[in-house]
Amino acid sequence: MANAEEISSFIALILNIFSSYTAVTLNIITIYVLRKISSLPKPVRILLLSLAVSDLAVGLIVQPLAIATLVTQNNEDTFQFEKASEVFGICFTAASFLNITALGADRFLAIHLHLRYQELVTHRRIVTAVITIWVFSATVSLFDLWDRTTAAQATFLAIVVVCFISTTFFYFKIYLTVRHLTNQSHTLQVQKASQNVESTSQNTASQRKSAIAIFYVYIVFLLCYLPRYSIYFANMVSSHEPSVAEEILIIYAVALVHLNSSLNPLIYAWKMRPIQHAIMEILRNILSKHCSTLLAIVIVCFISATFFYCKIYLTVRHLTNQIHTLQVQQTSQNVESTSQNTARQRKSSIATFYVYIVFLLCNLPHYSINIANWTLVHLSSSLNPLIYAWKMRPIRHAIMEILQNILSKHCC
Repeated sequence: MANAEEISSFIALILNIFSSYTAVTLNIITIYVLRKISSLPKPVRILLLSLAVSDLAVGLIVQPLAIATLVTQNNEDTFQFEKASEVFGICFTAASFLNITALGADRFLAIHLHLRYQELVTHRRIVTAVITIWVFSATVSLFDLWDRTTAAQATFLAIVVVCFISTTFFYFKIYLTVRHLTNQSHTLQVQKASQNVESTSQNTASQRKSAIAIFYVYIVFLLCYLPRYSIYFANMVSSHEPSVAEEILIIYAVALVHLNSSLNPLIYAWKMRPIQHAIMEILRNILSKHCSTLLAIVIVCFISATFFYCKIYLTVRHLTNQIHTLQVQQTSQNVESTSQNTARQRKSSIATFYVYIVFLLCNLPHYSINIANWTLVHLSSSLNPLIYAWKMRPIRHAIMEILQNILSKHCC
């Protein structure tokens, strides 16, 4: 079982290293996109920003500490890393949990209150709620550091259970309301008696989509966090030291909790169209800026590699003739060893040359198509004016008149 625990620790280590990188990268992109876009409702944007910050902190602080804990197992530094990982982990995972609960409450109010929602859910109240979430999360983590009694653990577990029940209630009510709104929007689309009805239908549809997107966030959160809290509850009730099998389960459960920070940005990009479009625009801008540079690098590499292998081919031919001459002569042992050394170099060069030929056959069509596409894209800018002059008579006549005026002036 000890060997199984070591294997589990190694797997958890690999998962944490990978998900730490993805959590940091994806959440930085998400924070940038959420600050840029304005099509999402402001309360949703603020709460999603808060959730993205907590997920970023998990990848930036909690997971490196968890990695250090796994690397320094059975070491004198293990306890410090484990304690720091636990304190920061409680703070940021509690913030994530409370942010998801707040998102559920916000979408519940948006769907049920309709016009009164904007009066009750103001920017100031949302900011206050976010600050309260972070202060409460920090307090809970410090409280866990100072007081590890059964009463403190029971209080923490009670808060978790209340959040789970309330969030489940919110999303269940959202699900029922979304079903009702879907039927209602279908009826409104059939009728479409006035512009007001149409705008109401669009508003209802946008609220429904944002509620469904956040519902997916909650479902993934539930799948990632429920195993960890179930084990925590079981250990607290049994009040005995966890066995090796339970330790293995805890290792995987904690890795799953950390993985949630990488999955949330993927859900935003998948289910929230404004975020999806903003990310695609950012990627397009990056690719358009660096496309010509990359293409130049590829062309230089192809030319350089072709030059090197041409020189290798000519040298190999020369070496082949030299080896043949040496084999015919073979006047001494020294000449024979030189012949063998030359033959080895020739074989390795030929092998590398075959690698290059196969690489060229596999990659050249792809890069040729890219170069052709790139050329055609830029050629389009030259062809468009010719099409205007050819197919649009007013433009053609205007161009002809301009040319006549230029020619008449210069001819005179």
